[in-house]
Amino acid sequence: MKYVLAGKAGAAKGVVWPLTGQLTIGRDPACDVALNDVTVSRRHCTIEIEGDDVVLQDLGSSNSTLINGRPKRKVMLRPGDEIAVGTSLFLLCQFDGGASLHPAEMVEEPATSRVRVGDTVQMGSDGGGGLQGTPHTIEDLAEVFNVGRELSRASTVDGLITILLQRLSERFRPARLWVCCWQEAEDRLDIFPPSAMEEFKAEKELPKRVREVLRLRQPVLHTHPEKKYTPASMFAPIAAAREMKGVMVLEGDAYRPRYEEHDLDLLLSIANAAAPYFTVVERLEQLERENVRLIAGVSSFSPIIGSSSTIQQVRELARSCARSNLSILITGETGTGKELLARMIHELSDLSSKPMVTVNCAAIPEELFESELFGHERGSFTGAHVRKSGVLEECHGGTLFLDEVGDLSLQNQARLLRAIETKTFRRVGGSSDIKVDFRLISATNQRLHHHTETGRFRRDFYHRLAGLEIHLPPLRERRSDVPELVHYFLEMSRERHHHKTQGFTPEALQSLERRDWPGNIRELRNVVERAAVLAQHALVHPEDLVATIGSTAELGRFPNLAELEKHHIAEALRLTRGNVQEAAVLLDIGRSTLYRKIEEYGIALA
Repeated sequence: MKYVLAGKAGAAKGVVWPLTGQLTIGRDPACDVALNDVTVSRRHCTIEIEGDDVVLQDLGSSNSTLINGRPKRKVMLRPGDEIAVGTSLFLLCQFDGGASLHPAEMVEEPATSRVRVGDTVQMGSDGGGGLQGTPHTIEDLAEVFNVGRELSRASTVDGLITILLQRLSERFRPARLWVCCWQEAEDRLDIFPPSAMEEFKAEKELPKRVREVLRLRQPVLHTHPEKKYTPASMFAPIAAAREMKGVMVLEGDAYRPRYEEHDLDLLLSIANAAAPYFTVVERLEQLERENVRLIAGVSSFSPIIGSSSTIQQVRELARSCARSNLSILITGETGTGKELLARMIHELSDLSSKPMVTVNCAAIPEELFESELFGHERGSFTGAHVRKSGVLEECHGGTLFLDEVGDLSLQNQARLLRAIETKTFRRVGGSSDIKVDFRLISATNQRLHHHTETGRFRRDFYHRLAGLEIHLPPLRERRSDVPELVHYFLEMSRERHHHKTQGFTPEALQSLERRDWPGNIRELRNVVERAAVLAQHALVHPEDLVATIGSTAELGRFPNLAELEKHHIAEALRLTRGNVQEAAVLLDIGRSTLYRKIEEYGIALA
């Protein structure tokens, strides 16, 4: 059996080399096949006959040797294989020795899978006859490389698609071209360019074929074999690992030769090169959105205010678990901000664009629990005049927040546990299961772990809720956060009530820090708002807090008589809108005495 190496493209085009022993290819003039190409190593590779086999050995070249588009170090060649060395392309052919060798014939008439000079070149497959997206020429390989290089510069999905549309248009010159991005969660196709969306939808077969390609994950070429110049359509899936990103659709021009299999293989090569970029850019966009939310969470949105180490640990833990699917149980005393922490976790998660539905378990009557959570069908009980969707349906795709979950009865715990475990339920009076998907966050001010020991709370339900437990410390354990919280609530109060109070004196802040705050942050917020509204000066003083809190002893320091008198006079002036005569009558003192006290205490008149 005789073999020849035919130059198909590049510097070797049109030349034929019989294979009788070892053939050396390289840039060195001493090589059997000398190529004047800077991308070729001096001694690039050898091809030699070993018995009945033809073996190619790469000699450690800088740019590798490509066999049918793939780099190889040592490989047994078969007739029909394409060997790319630099910018030159060679074809291994079987020669029966009965015909003379004509270089033009060898190059213009490519070889077949049956290794006959003059037939079609065998294409790469996935072993099952399907295309695998392998470039077949140096030009195709360069095209895929250049597309990848341009895609690497894109930072948005829109940028990726713009590059793809431009490169596909230049390479294939289609009559019509679409990139269909598949949104799996919504089962929706987004068509690009947007200006061609209506045209795409008007073609009844196109959406069907795109969805078939998505389902089978295989490229498709639609042709009319009997009509050479009838337009052909190509469909190439954009698949990254197991995730389908979309489909590229090209429709040929009736005035140009139709698309063939090698065109589809190149299109699939470009789709395969583009798929990882879609994954990376989508992740970059998601990280950018998360970064914006994180910045907002620290500066304005997040209600979890404070710089103490304990609250920093809470914030860090919330951020770490936000993007997971763990069920989260938030514990803490009343007023510590458990619902606000749940909202923060939801906003930082991948579900932030979906609803977060809150259920106050303590406020739902026992007899209405199933109807509220699962919904009901019309006529299922007295008063059920219409069908009603339950909370679980409303939170589908988002977050379900169970507040005060410790107040659920054992019977309702069992009902809810089954729905959470199976993600299925039935409406009251319904006959079919409804599937839902949601992230679960719960909160309680009770010691659930202790209740599991006493039998007041189901152990299996507790472990289902507490995939991760986050404890919010009471305000008395983070006193250093009080000034920061006071400033935050003062700003909120100024926007809501339009008062002119600018802040708190250091003495007033110290008084607030010393207090135990049994109502925690909720109580502190109310005190700050009341003090800011009632204050007679630009700054809130300790005596302004006496009436606000209601007990002087709770301030941590018993006020002296002068402080009480000053506050009493200021309150009288506030009630009389600064009228000294009316305030003197209210205080039962003379007007001159009141003027003297106002000057003595430095009370500003409105």
